[in-house]
Amino acid sequence: MQLLTLLLAIALSIPIVLGSPVAALSAFCAGLFAYPQNLTVRLGVADFTLGRILILVLLARVFLRDGSHRRFAWTRLDVAVGAAFLGQCIATLFTTPAAKAIETQGGAFLDVVLPYVATRLIVTNPSGLIRFLKHLVLLGAVLGVLGVFESVTYRNPYGPLMAYDAWGLKFRTDLSPFIRHGFLRAGGPFANSIGFGLFFTCLAAISVGLLRLPGFRLVPWGFVSVALFGGCVSSWSSGPLCSLIFTCAMIAGFPLRRFWRPLAVFVVISCVFLEFYSNRHFYEIPTRIAFNEETAYYRIGLYEEALGGGMSGHWLAGFGYVGINPNSEEVNVAAGFDWVHRDFTSVYIDLLAQFGLLGLVPFLVLTVLYYRRLYVASFCIGGREDAWFLWCFAAGLFGWTMATFTVTLVAQTRGLFFLLLGVAANMPPILREANSPPEGGEE
Repeated sequence: MQLLTLLLAIALSIPIVLGSPVAALSAFCAGLFAYPQNLTVRLGVADFTLGRILILVLLARVFLRDGSHRRFAWTRLDVAVGAAFLGQCIATLFTTPAAKAIETQGGAFLDVVLPYVATRLIVTNPSGLIRFLKHLVLLGAVLGVLGVFESVTYRNPYGPLMAYDAWGLKFRTDLSPFIRHGFLRAGGPFANSIGFGLFFTCLAAISVGLLRLPGFRLVPWGFVSVALFGGCVSSWSSGPLCSLIFTCAMIAGFPLRRFWRPLAVFVVISCVFLEFYSNRHFYEIPTRIAFNEETAYYRIGLYEEALGGGMSGHWLAGFGYVGINPNSEEVNVAAGFDWVHRDFTSVYIDLLAQFGLLGLVPFLVLTVLYYRRLYVASFCIGGREDAWFLWCFAAGLFGWTMATFTVTLVAQTRGLFFLLLGVAANMPPILREANSPPEGGEE
């Protein structure tokens, strides 16, 4: 499969080099999301996925041809993204052999930091924003249809390729553990049902947000939105379901958006009340949204083990690359990681266990800052259509924030998260440009 990956890299590099900047970014997304990233090209000890090859081509084009980096203006969110990555790198100095840390963090740099940088440099004006999100949503709709097909027929169109996995993931030979309510938990090119489902929830919210903008007709675009919702459901995973519920609830609350401050205060007070006056922790609420009781209790047990003494002696830098992954048992033993709950079904516990507070705190700061960028953008809107679009965009990210109490960002969903962070960082100047009067016009 190395030859196939190389051929696709060459084919997609053509529109990246010759197309418009937004078309180039969209071509990168097509290679990232529509092709299994566990089919790699190995160079020495490094595995280069199709996405990693294409992001290097894309950024080479941006820096050598477009020159958009010369107009780049730093934001606090940029610093937070860099600090989140740097915090993880520093943590690994205390827990992981240097060669392994360089290999893994180098891959993370290509997978998450560079896509963020590319989006910041390319999606910088209103037309580019709409075209990029349109391309992304249409790509998601195609994958959503494939997900429904896989769920109903028990046949993954990518199935024959998965046998050539480079990272030791198990190919699905016995489908019985992946069947829920008579449907197969679709994974598509992600090879992971949870990540596959989460991919659609945020794109579905963006699709709904685009419905009120000029040029998006209700009937054809409504079918696109349905395909995205279908893709989410086709994963039959409680994490994406949780994300979808919170996303839809926030979208439904659009008429009440002016009251978000008292609602936020009410939520915080409710959490504090539950923590002190109930025999249940407040974080158990989202974990209850599960397809079976066993998985809900597992997530609760993970939090209780992590916060109830499991991190003792490892709060600063964590344990390293522990948990459940290929060849993890010897790593767990070497790190002294003896938790009963080794499947990190929470992005926050995942970061805390592997990178300690050095990894978790910058991520929490990053989360606050991208919501702040969207809040700043709300002062730049020009009408109800912009308000609806921005609200739906924020709703998609909010759904992810709530869902990641019960799941972690896996597979290509991590790349999508940082792409959307790049969009969020650029949202204030984009909306300001969209609603500013033309030069020479009246104020």
